[in-house]
Amino acid sequence: MSINEHRNQNVSVRWTAQEKREQEIALYGGKPEDRAMAERQFTKEEIENMRIAVAQHDKKEGIKEFDLNNPPKKHYVHQEFPKMMYRGGEHQIAQNRHDEQAAIKAGWSTKPGFVDAEPEESEEDKALRLEAEQLKAENDSLKRGPGRPRKE
Repeated sequence: MSINEHRNQNVSVRWTAQEKREQEIALYGGKPEDRAMAERQFTKEEIENMRIAVAQHDKKEGIKEFDLNNPPKKHYVHQEFPKMMYRGGEHQIAQNRHDEQAAIKAGWSTKPGFVDAEPEESEEDKALRLEAEQLKAENDSLKRGPGRPRKE
C-alpha cells in the first residue's frame, strides 16, 4: 500500500448543500455576493425581464464576429505631429507647429543632415571606376569568332 493511500477507502464523505456550495466557490472562485445571488430563487417574471434586458443590450451593441486569423485592422491616419527635428547628430521632437517653428529658428531641420549631403568620390575610387569603364569598352569591342561549324 502506498503512503498516500487511505487505509479505509470505503469511507464516503457526506457534504451538506451549504458545504458543497462553499467547496464549489472555493474551487471555481467567486465572491460572497455571488453566493447570495446563487441562493436567491428568481421568479419567472424576473427571469424574463433579465432576458429582455440582455436581448436589448445585444441588439444595441451587437455581436461582432471576425476571423481570428485575419482580425480587423485600423487604417493608418497620417498625423503631422509629433515630428522629429534634426541638427547635426542630435534630434528632438516637436509636439506642435509652434514647437516646430521655434526649433527651425534655433537651427533645427525636419530632415536629417546626412540625407542632403552626397559623399564625394575619392581619387582612388575615381581611378578604379575609369579603369573598369575602359576594360568594359575593350571587351565590348572584341569580336567573337564564327563559332562552331554547322552540321551538314
